Amino acid sequence: LLLERSFDKVADAESNLLGHLHVPVYAWDEPLKLLERAVFTPDKQLHQRGSDLYRQLRARHKSHVRPVGYALPAHEFVLRNLKRVGQLMPHFREVLALVRYSLTLSYGRRQPMHIPPILLLGAPGIGKTHFCMELAKALTLPLHRHSFDSGITETALTGSDSRWANTSPGMLFEALVLGPSASPMIFLDEIDKACRSERANPIAPLHTLLEPVSASAVTDISLNFTYDASHVVWIAAGNDAAAVPASIRSRFREFVITAPRGEEAIEAAYVVTQAVHARMGLDLFDPPNKRIVVALAHLPARQQIQALETAFARAFANGSRVVQLHHLPASVLDIAPGDEEQEALDQPEDPPNGYLH
Repeated sequence: LLLERSFDKVADAESNLLGHLHVPVYAWDEPLKLLERAVFTPDKQLHQRGSDLYRQLRARHKSHVRPVGYALPAHEFVLRNLKRVGQLMPHFREVLALVRYSLTLSYGRRQPMHIPPILLLGAPGIGKTHFCMELAKALTLPLHRHSFDSGITETALTGSDSRWANTSPGMLFEALVLGPSASPMIFLDEIDKACRSERANPIAPLHTLLEPVSASAVTDISLNFTYDASHVVWIAAGNDAAAVPASIRSRFREFVITAPRGEEAIEAAYVVTQAVHARMGLDLFDPPNKRIVVALAHLPARQQIQALETAFARAFANGSRVVQLHHLPASVLDIAPGDEEQEALDQPEDPPNGYLH
């Protein structure tokens, strides 16, 4: 009882730190299972692993609580970050609206941050992965990517059976119990590529994990360690909606992402161009002009980045600080711009409103 009270005092102190809302990620005495298991197992490797995990957990964290989301005083800062992401990727503004409304409701109620699970559907290269990276940065959350196109099994999220010789804890144990936040963002990439069979179903744990009530008590079967995963921010992405089981899709807020068009496409291409220019070296190259931006506007973000990388490399090889149209791949220039893009080509080569070189 005294040990439990000492943990509660530490938890109360951490809850007041920097205005964060904190929640218990596991019961205060749950880590003791690691030591109990180490004592009773005849397997020396499992014995050592349990002891090592206990020491690692105690070295990283003073208590069983973790912050949820961002500090409350940072709310307006986070909303500004979301607005910036919307400027960068205007075709995700509906998704960002859901995130903004969810955050505002949680903030107004002074409740832990809650964002419903989100499923992003769209063609390859539309920017789904890049959006998740930008969203995690905007929310100041740790991001963990879990891809279903690499032959993984259902054990990857919640651990493998302790009877196996190579048993190991799952991603959620690493992210929540050992990690710094009770609400990491888990990006479920290529969810439509999950290979299901009678012997294995990689997405089966999501039936539990995507429901807040059942997710509040998840057990890592490798360690028999129970933790609360109800505050995790889940973002899934795929190309084929029909390949995702209906029982899983019903747990997500679903968005079909299409490429931006017209002025939105030009604005998005401008921001991508700025980002690639900064990465290539502001001291080596002049900012690409508007003709370059418009020539790229019809492409998905991934292809824009690839075309720009080629153009910067060609310009550098020619000893030029200025990226010209002929530095872009021929395949980019073969596609004639639409009416809106052509109208932009006829305008002076100034950046779109609201942007500075």
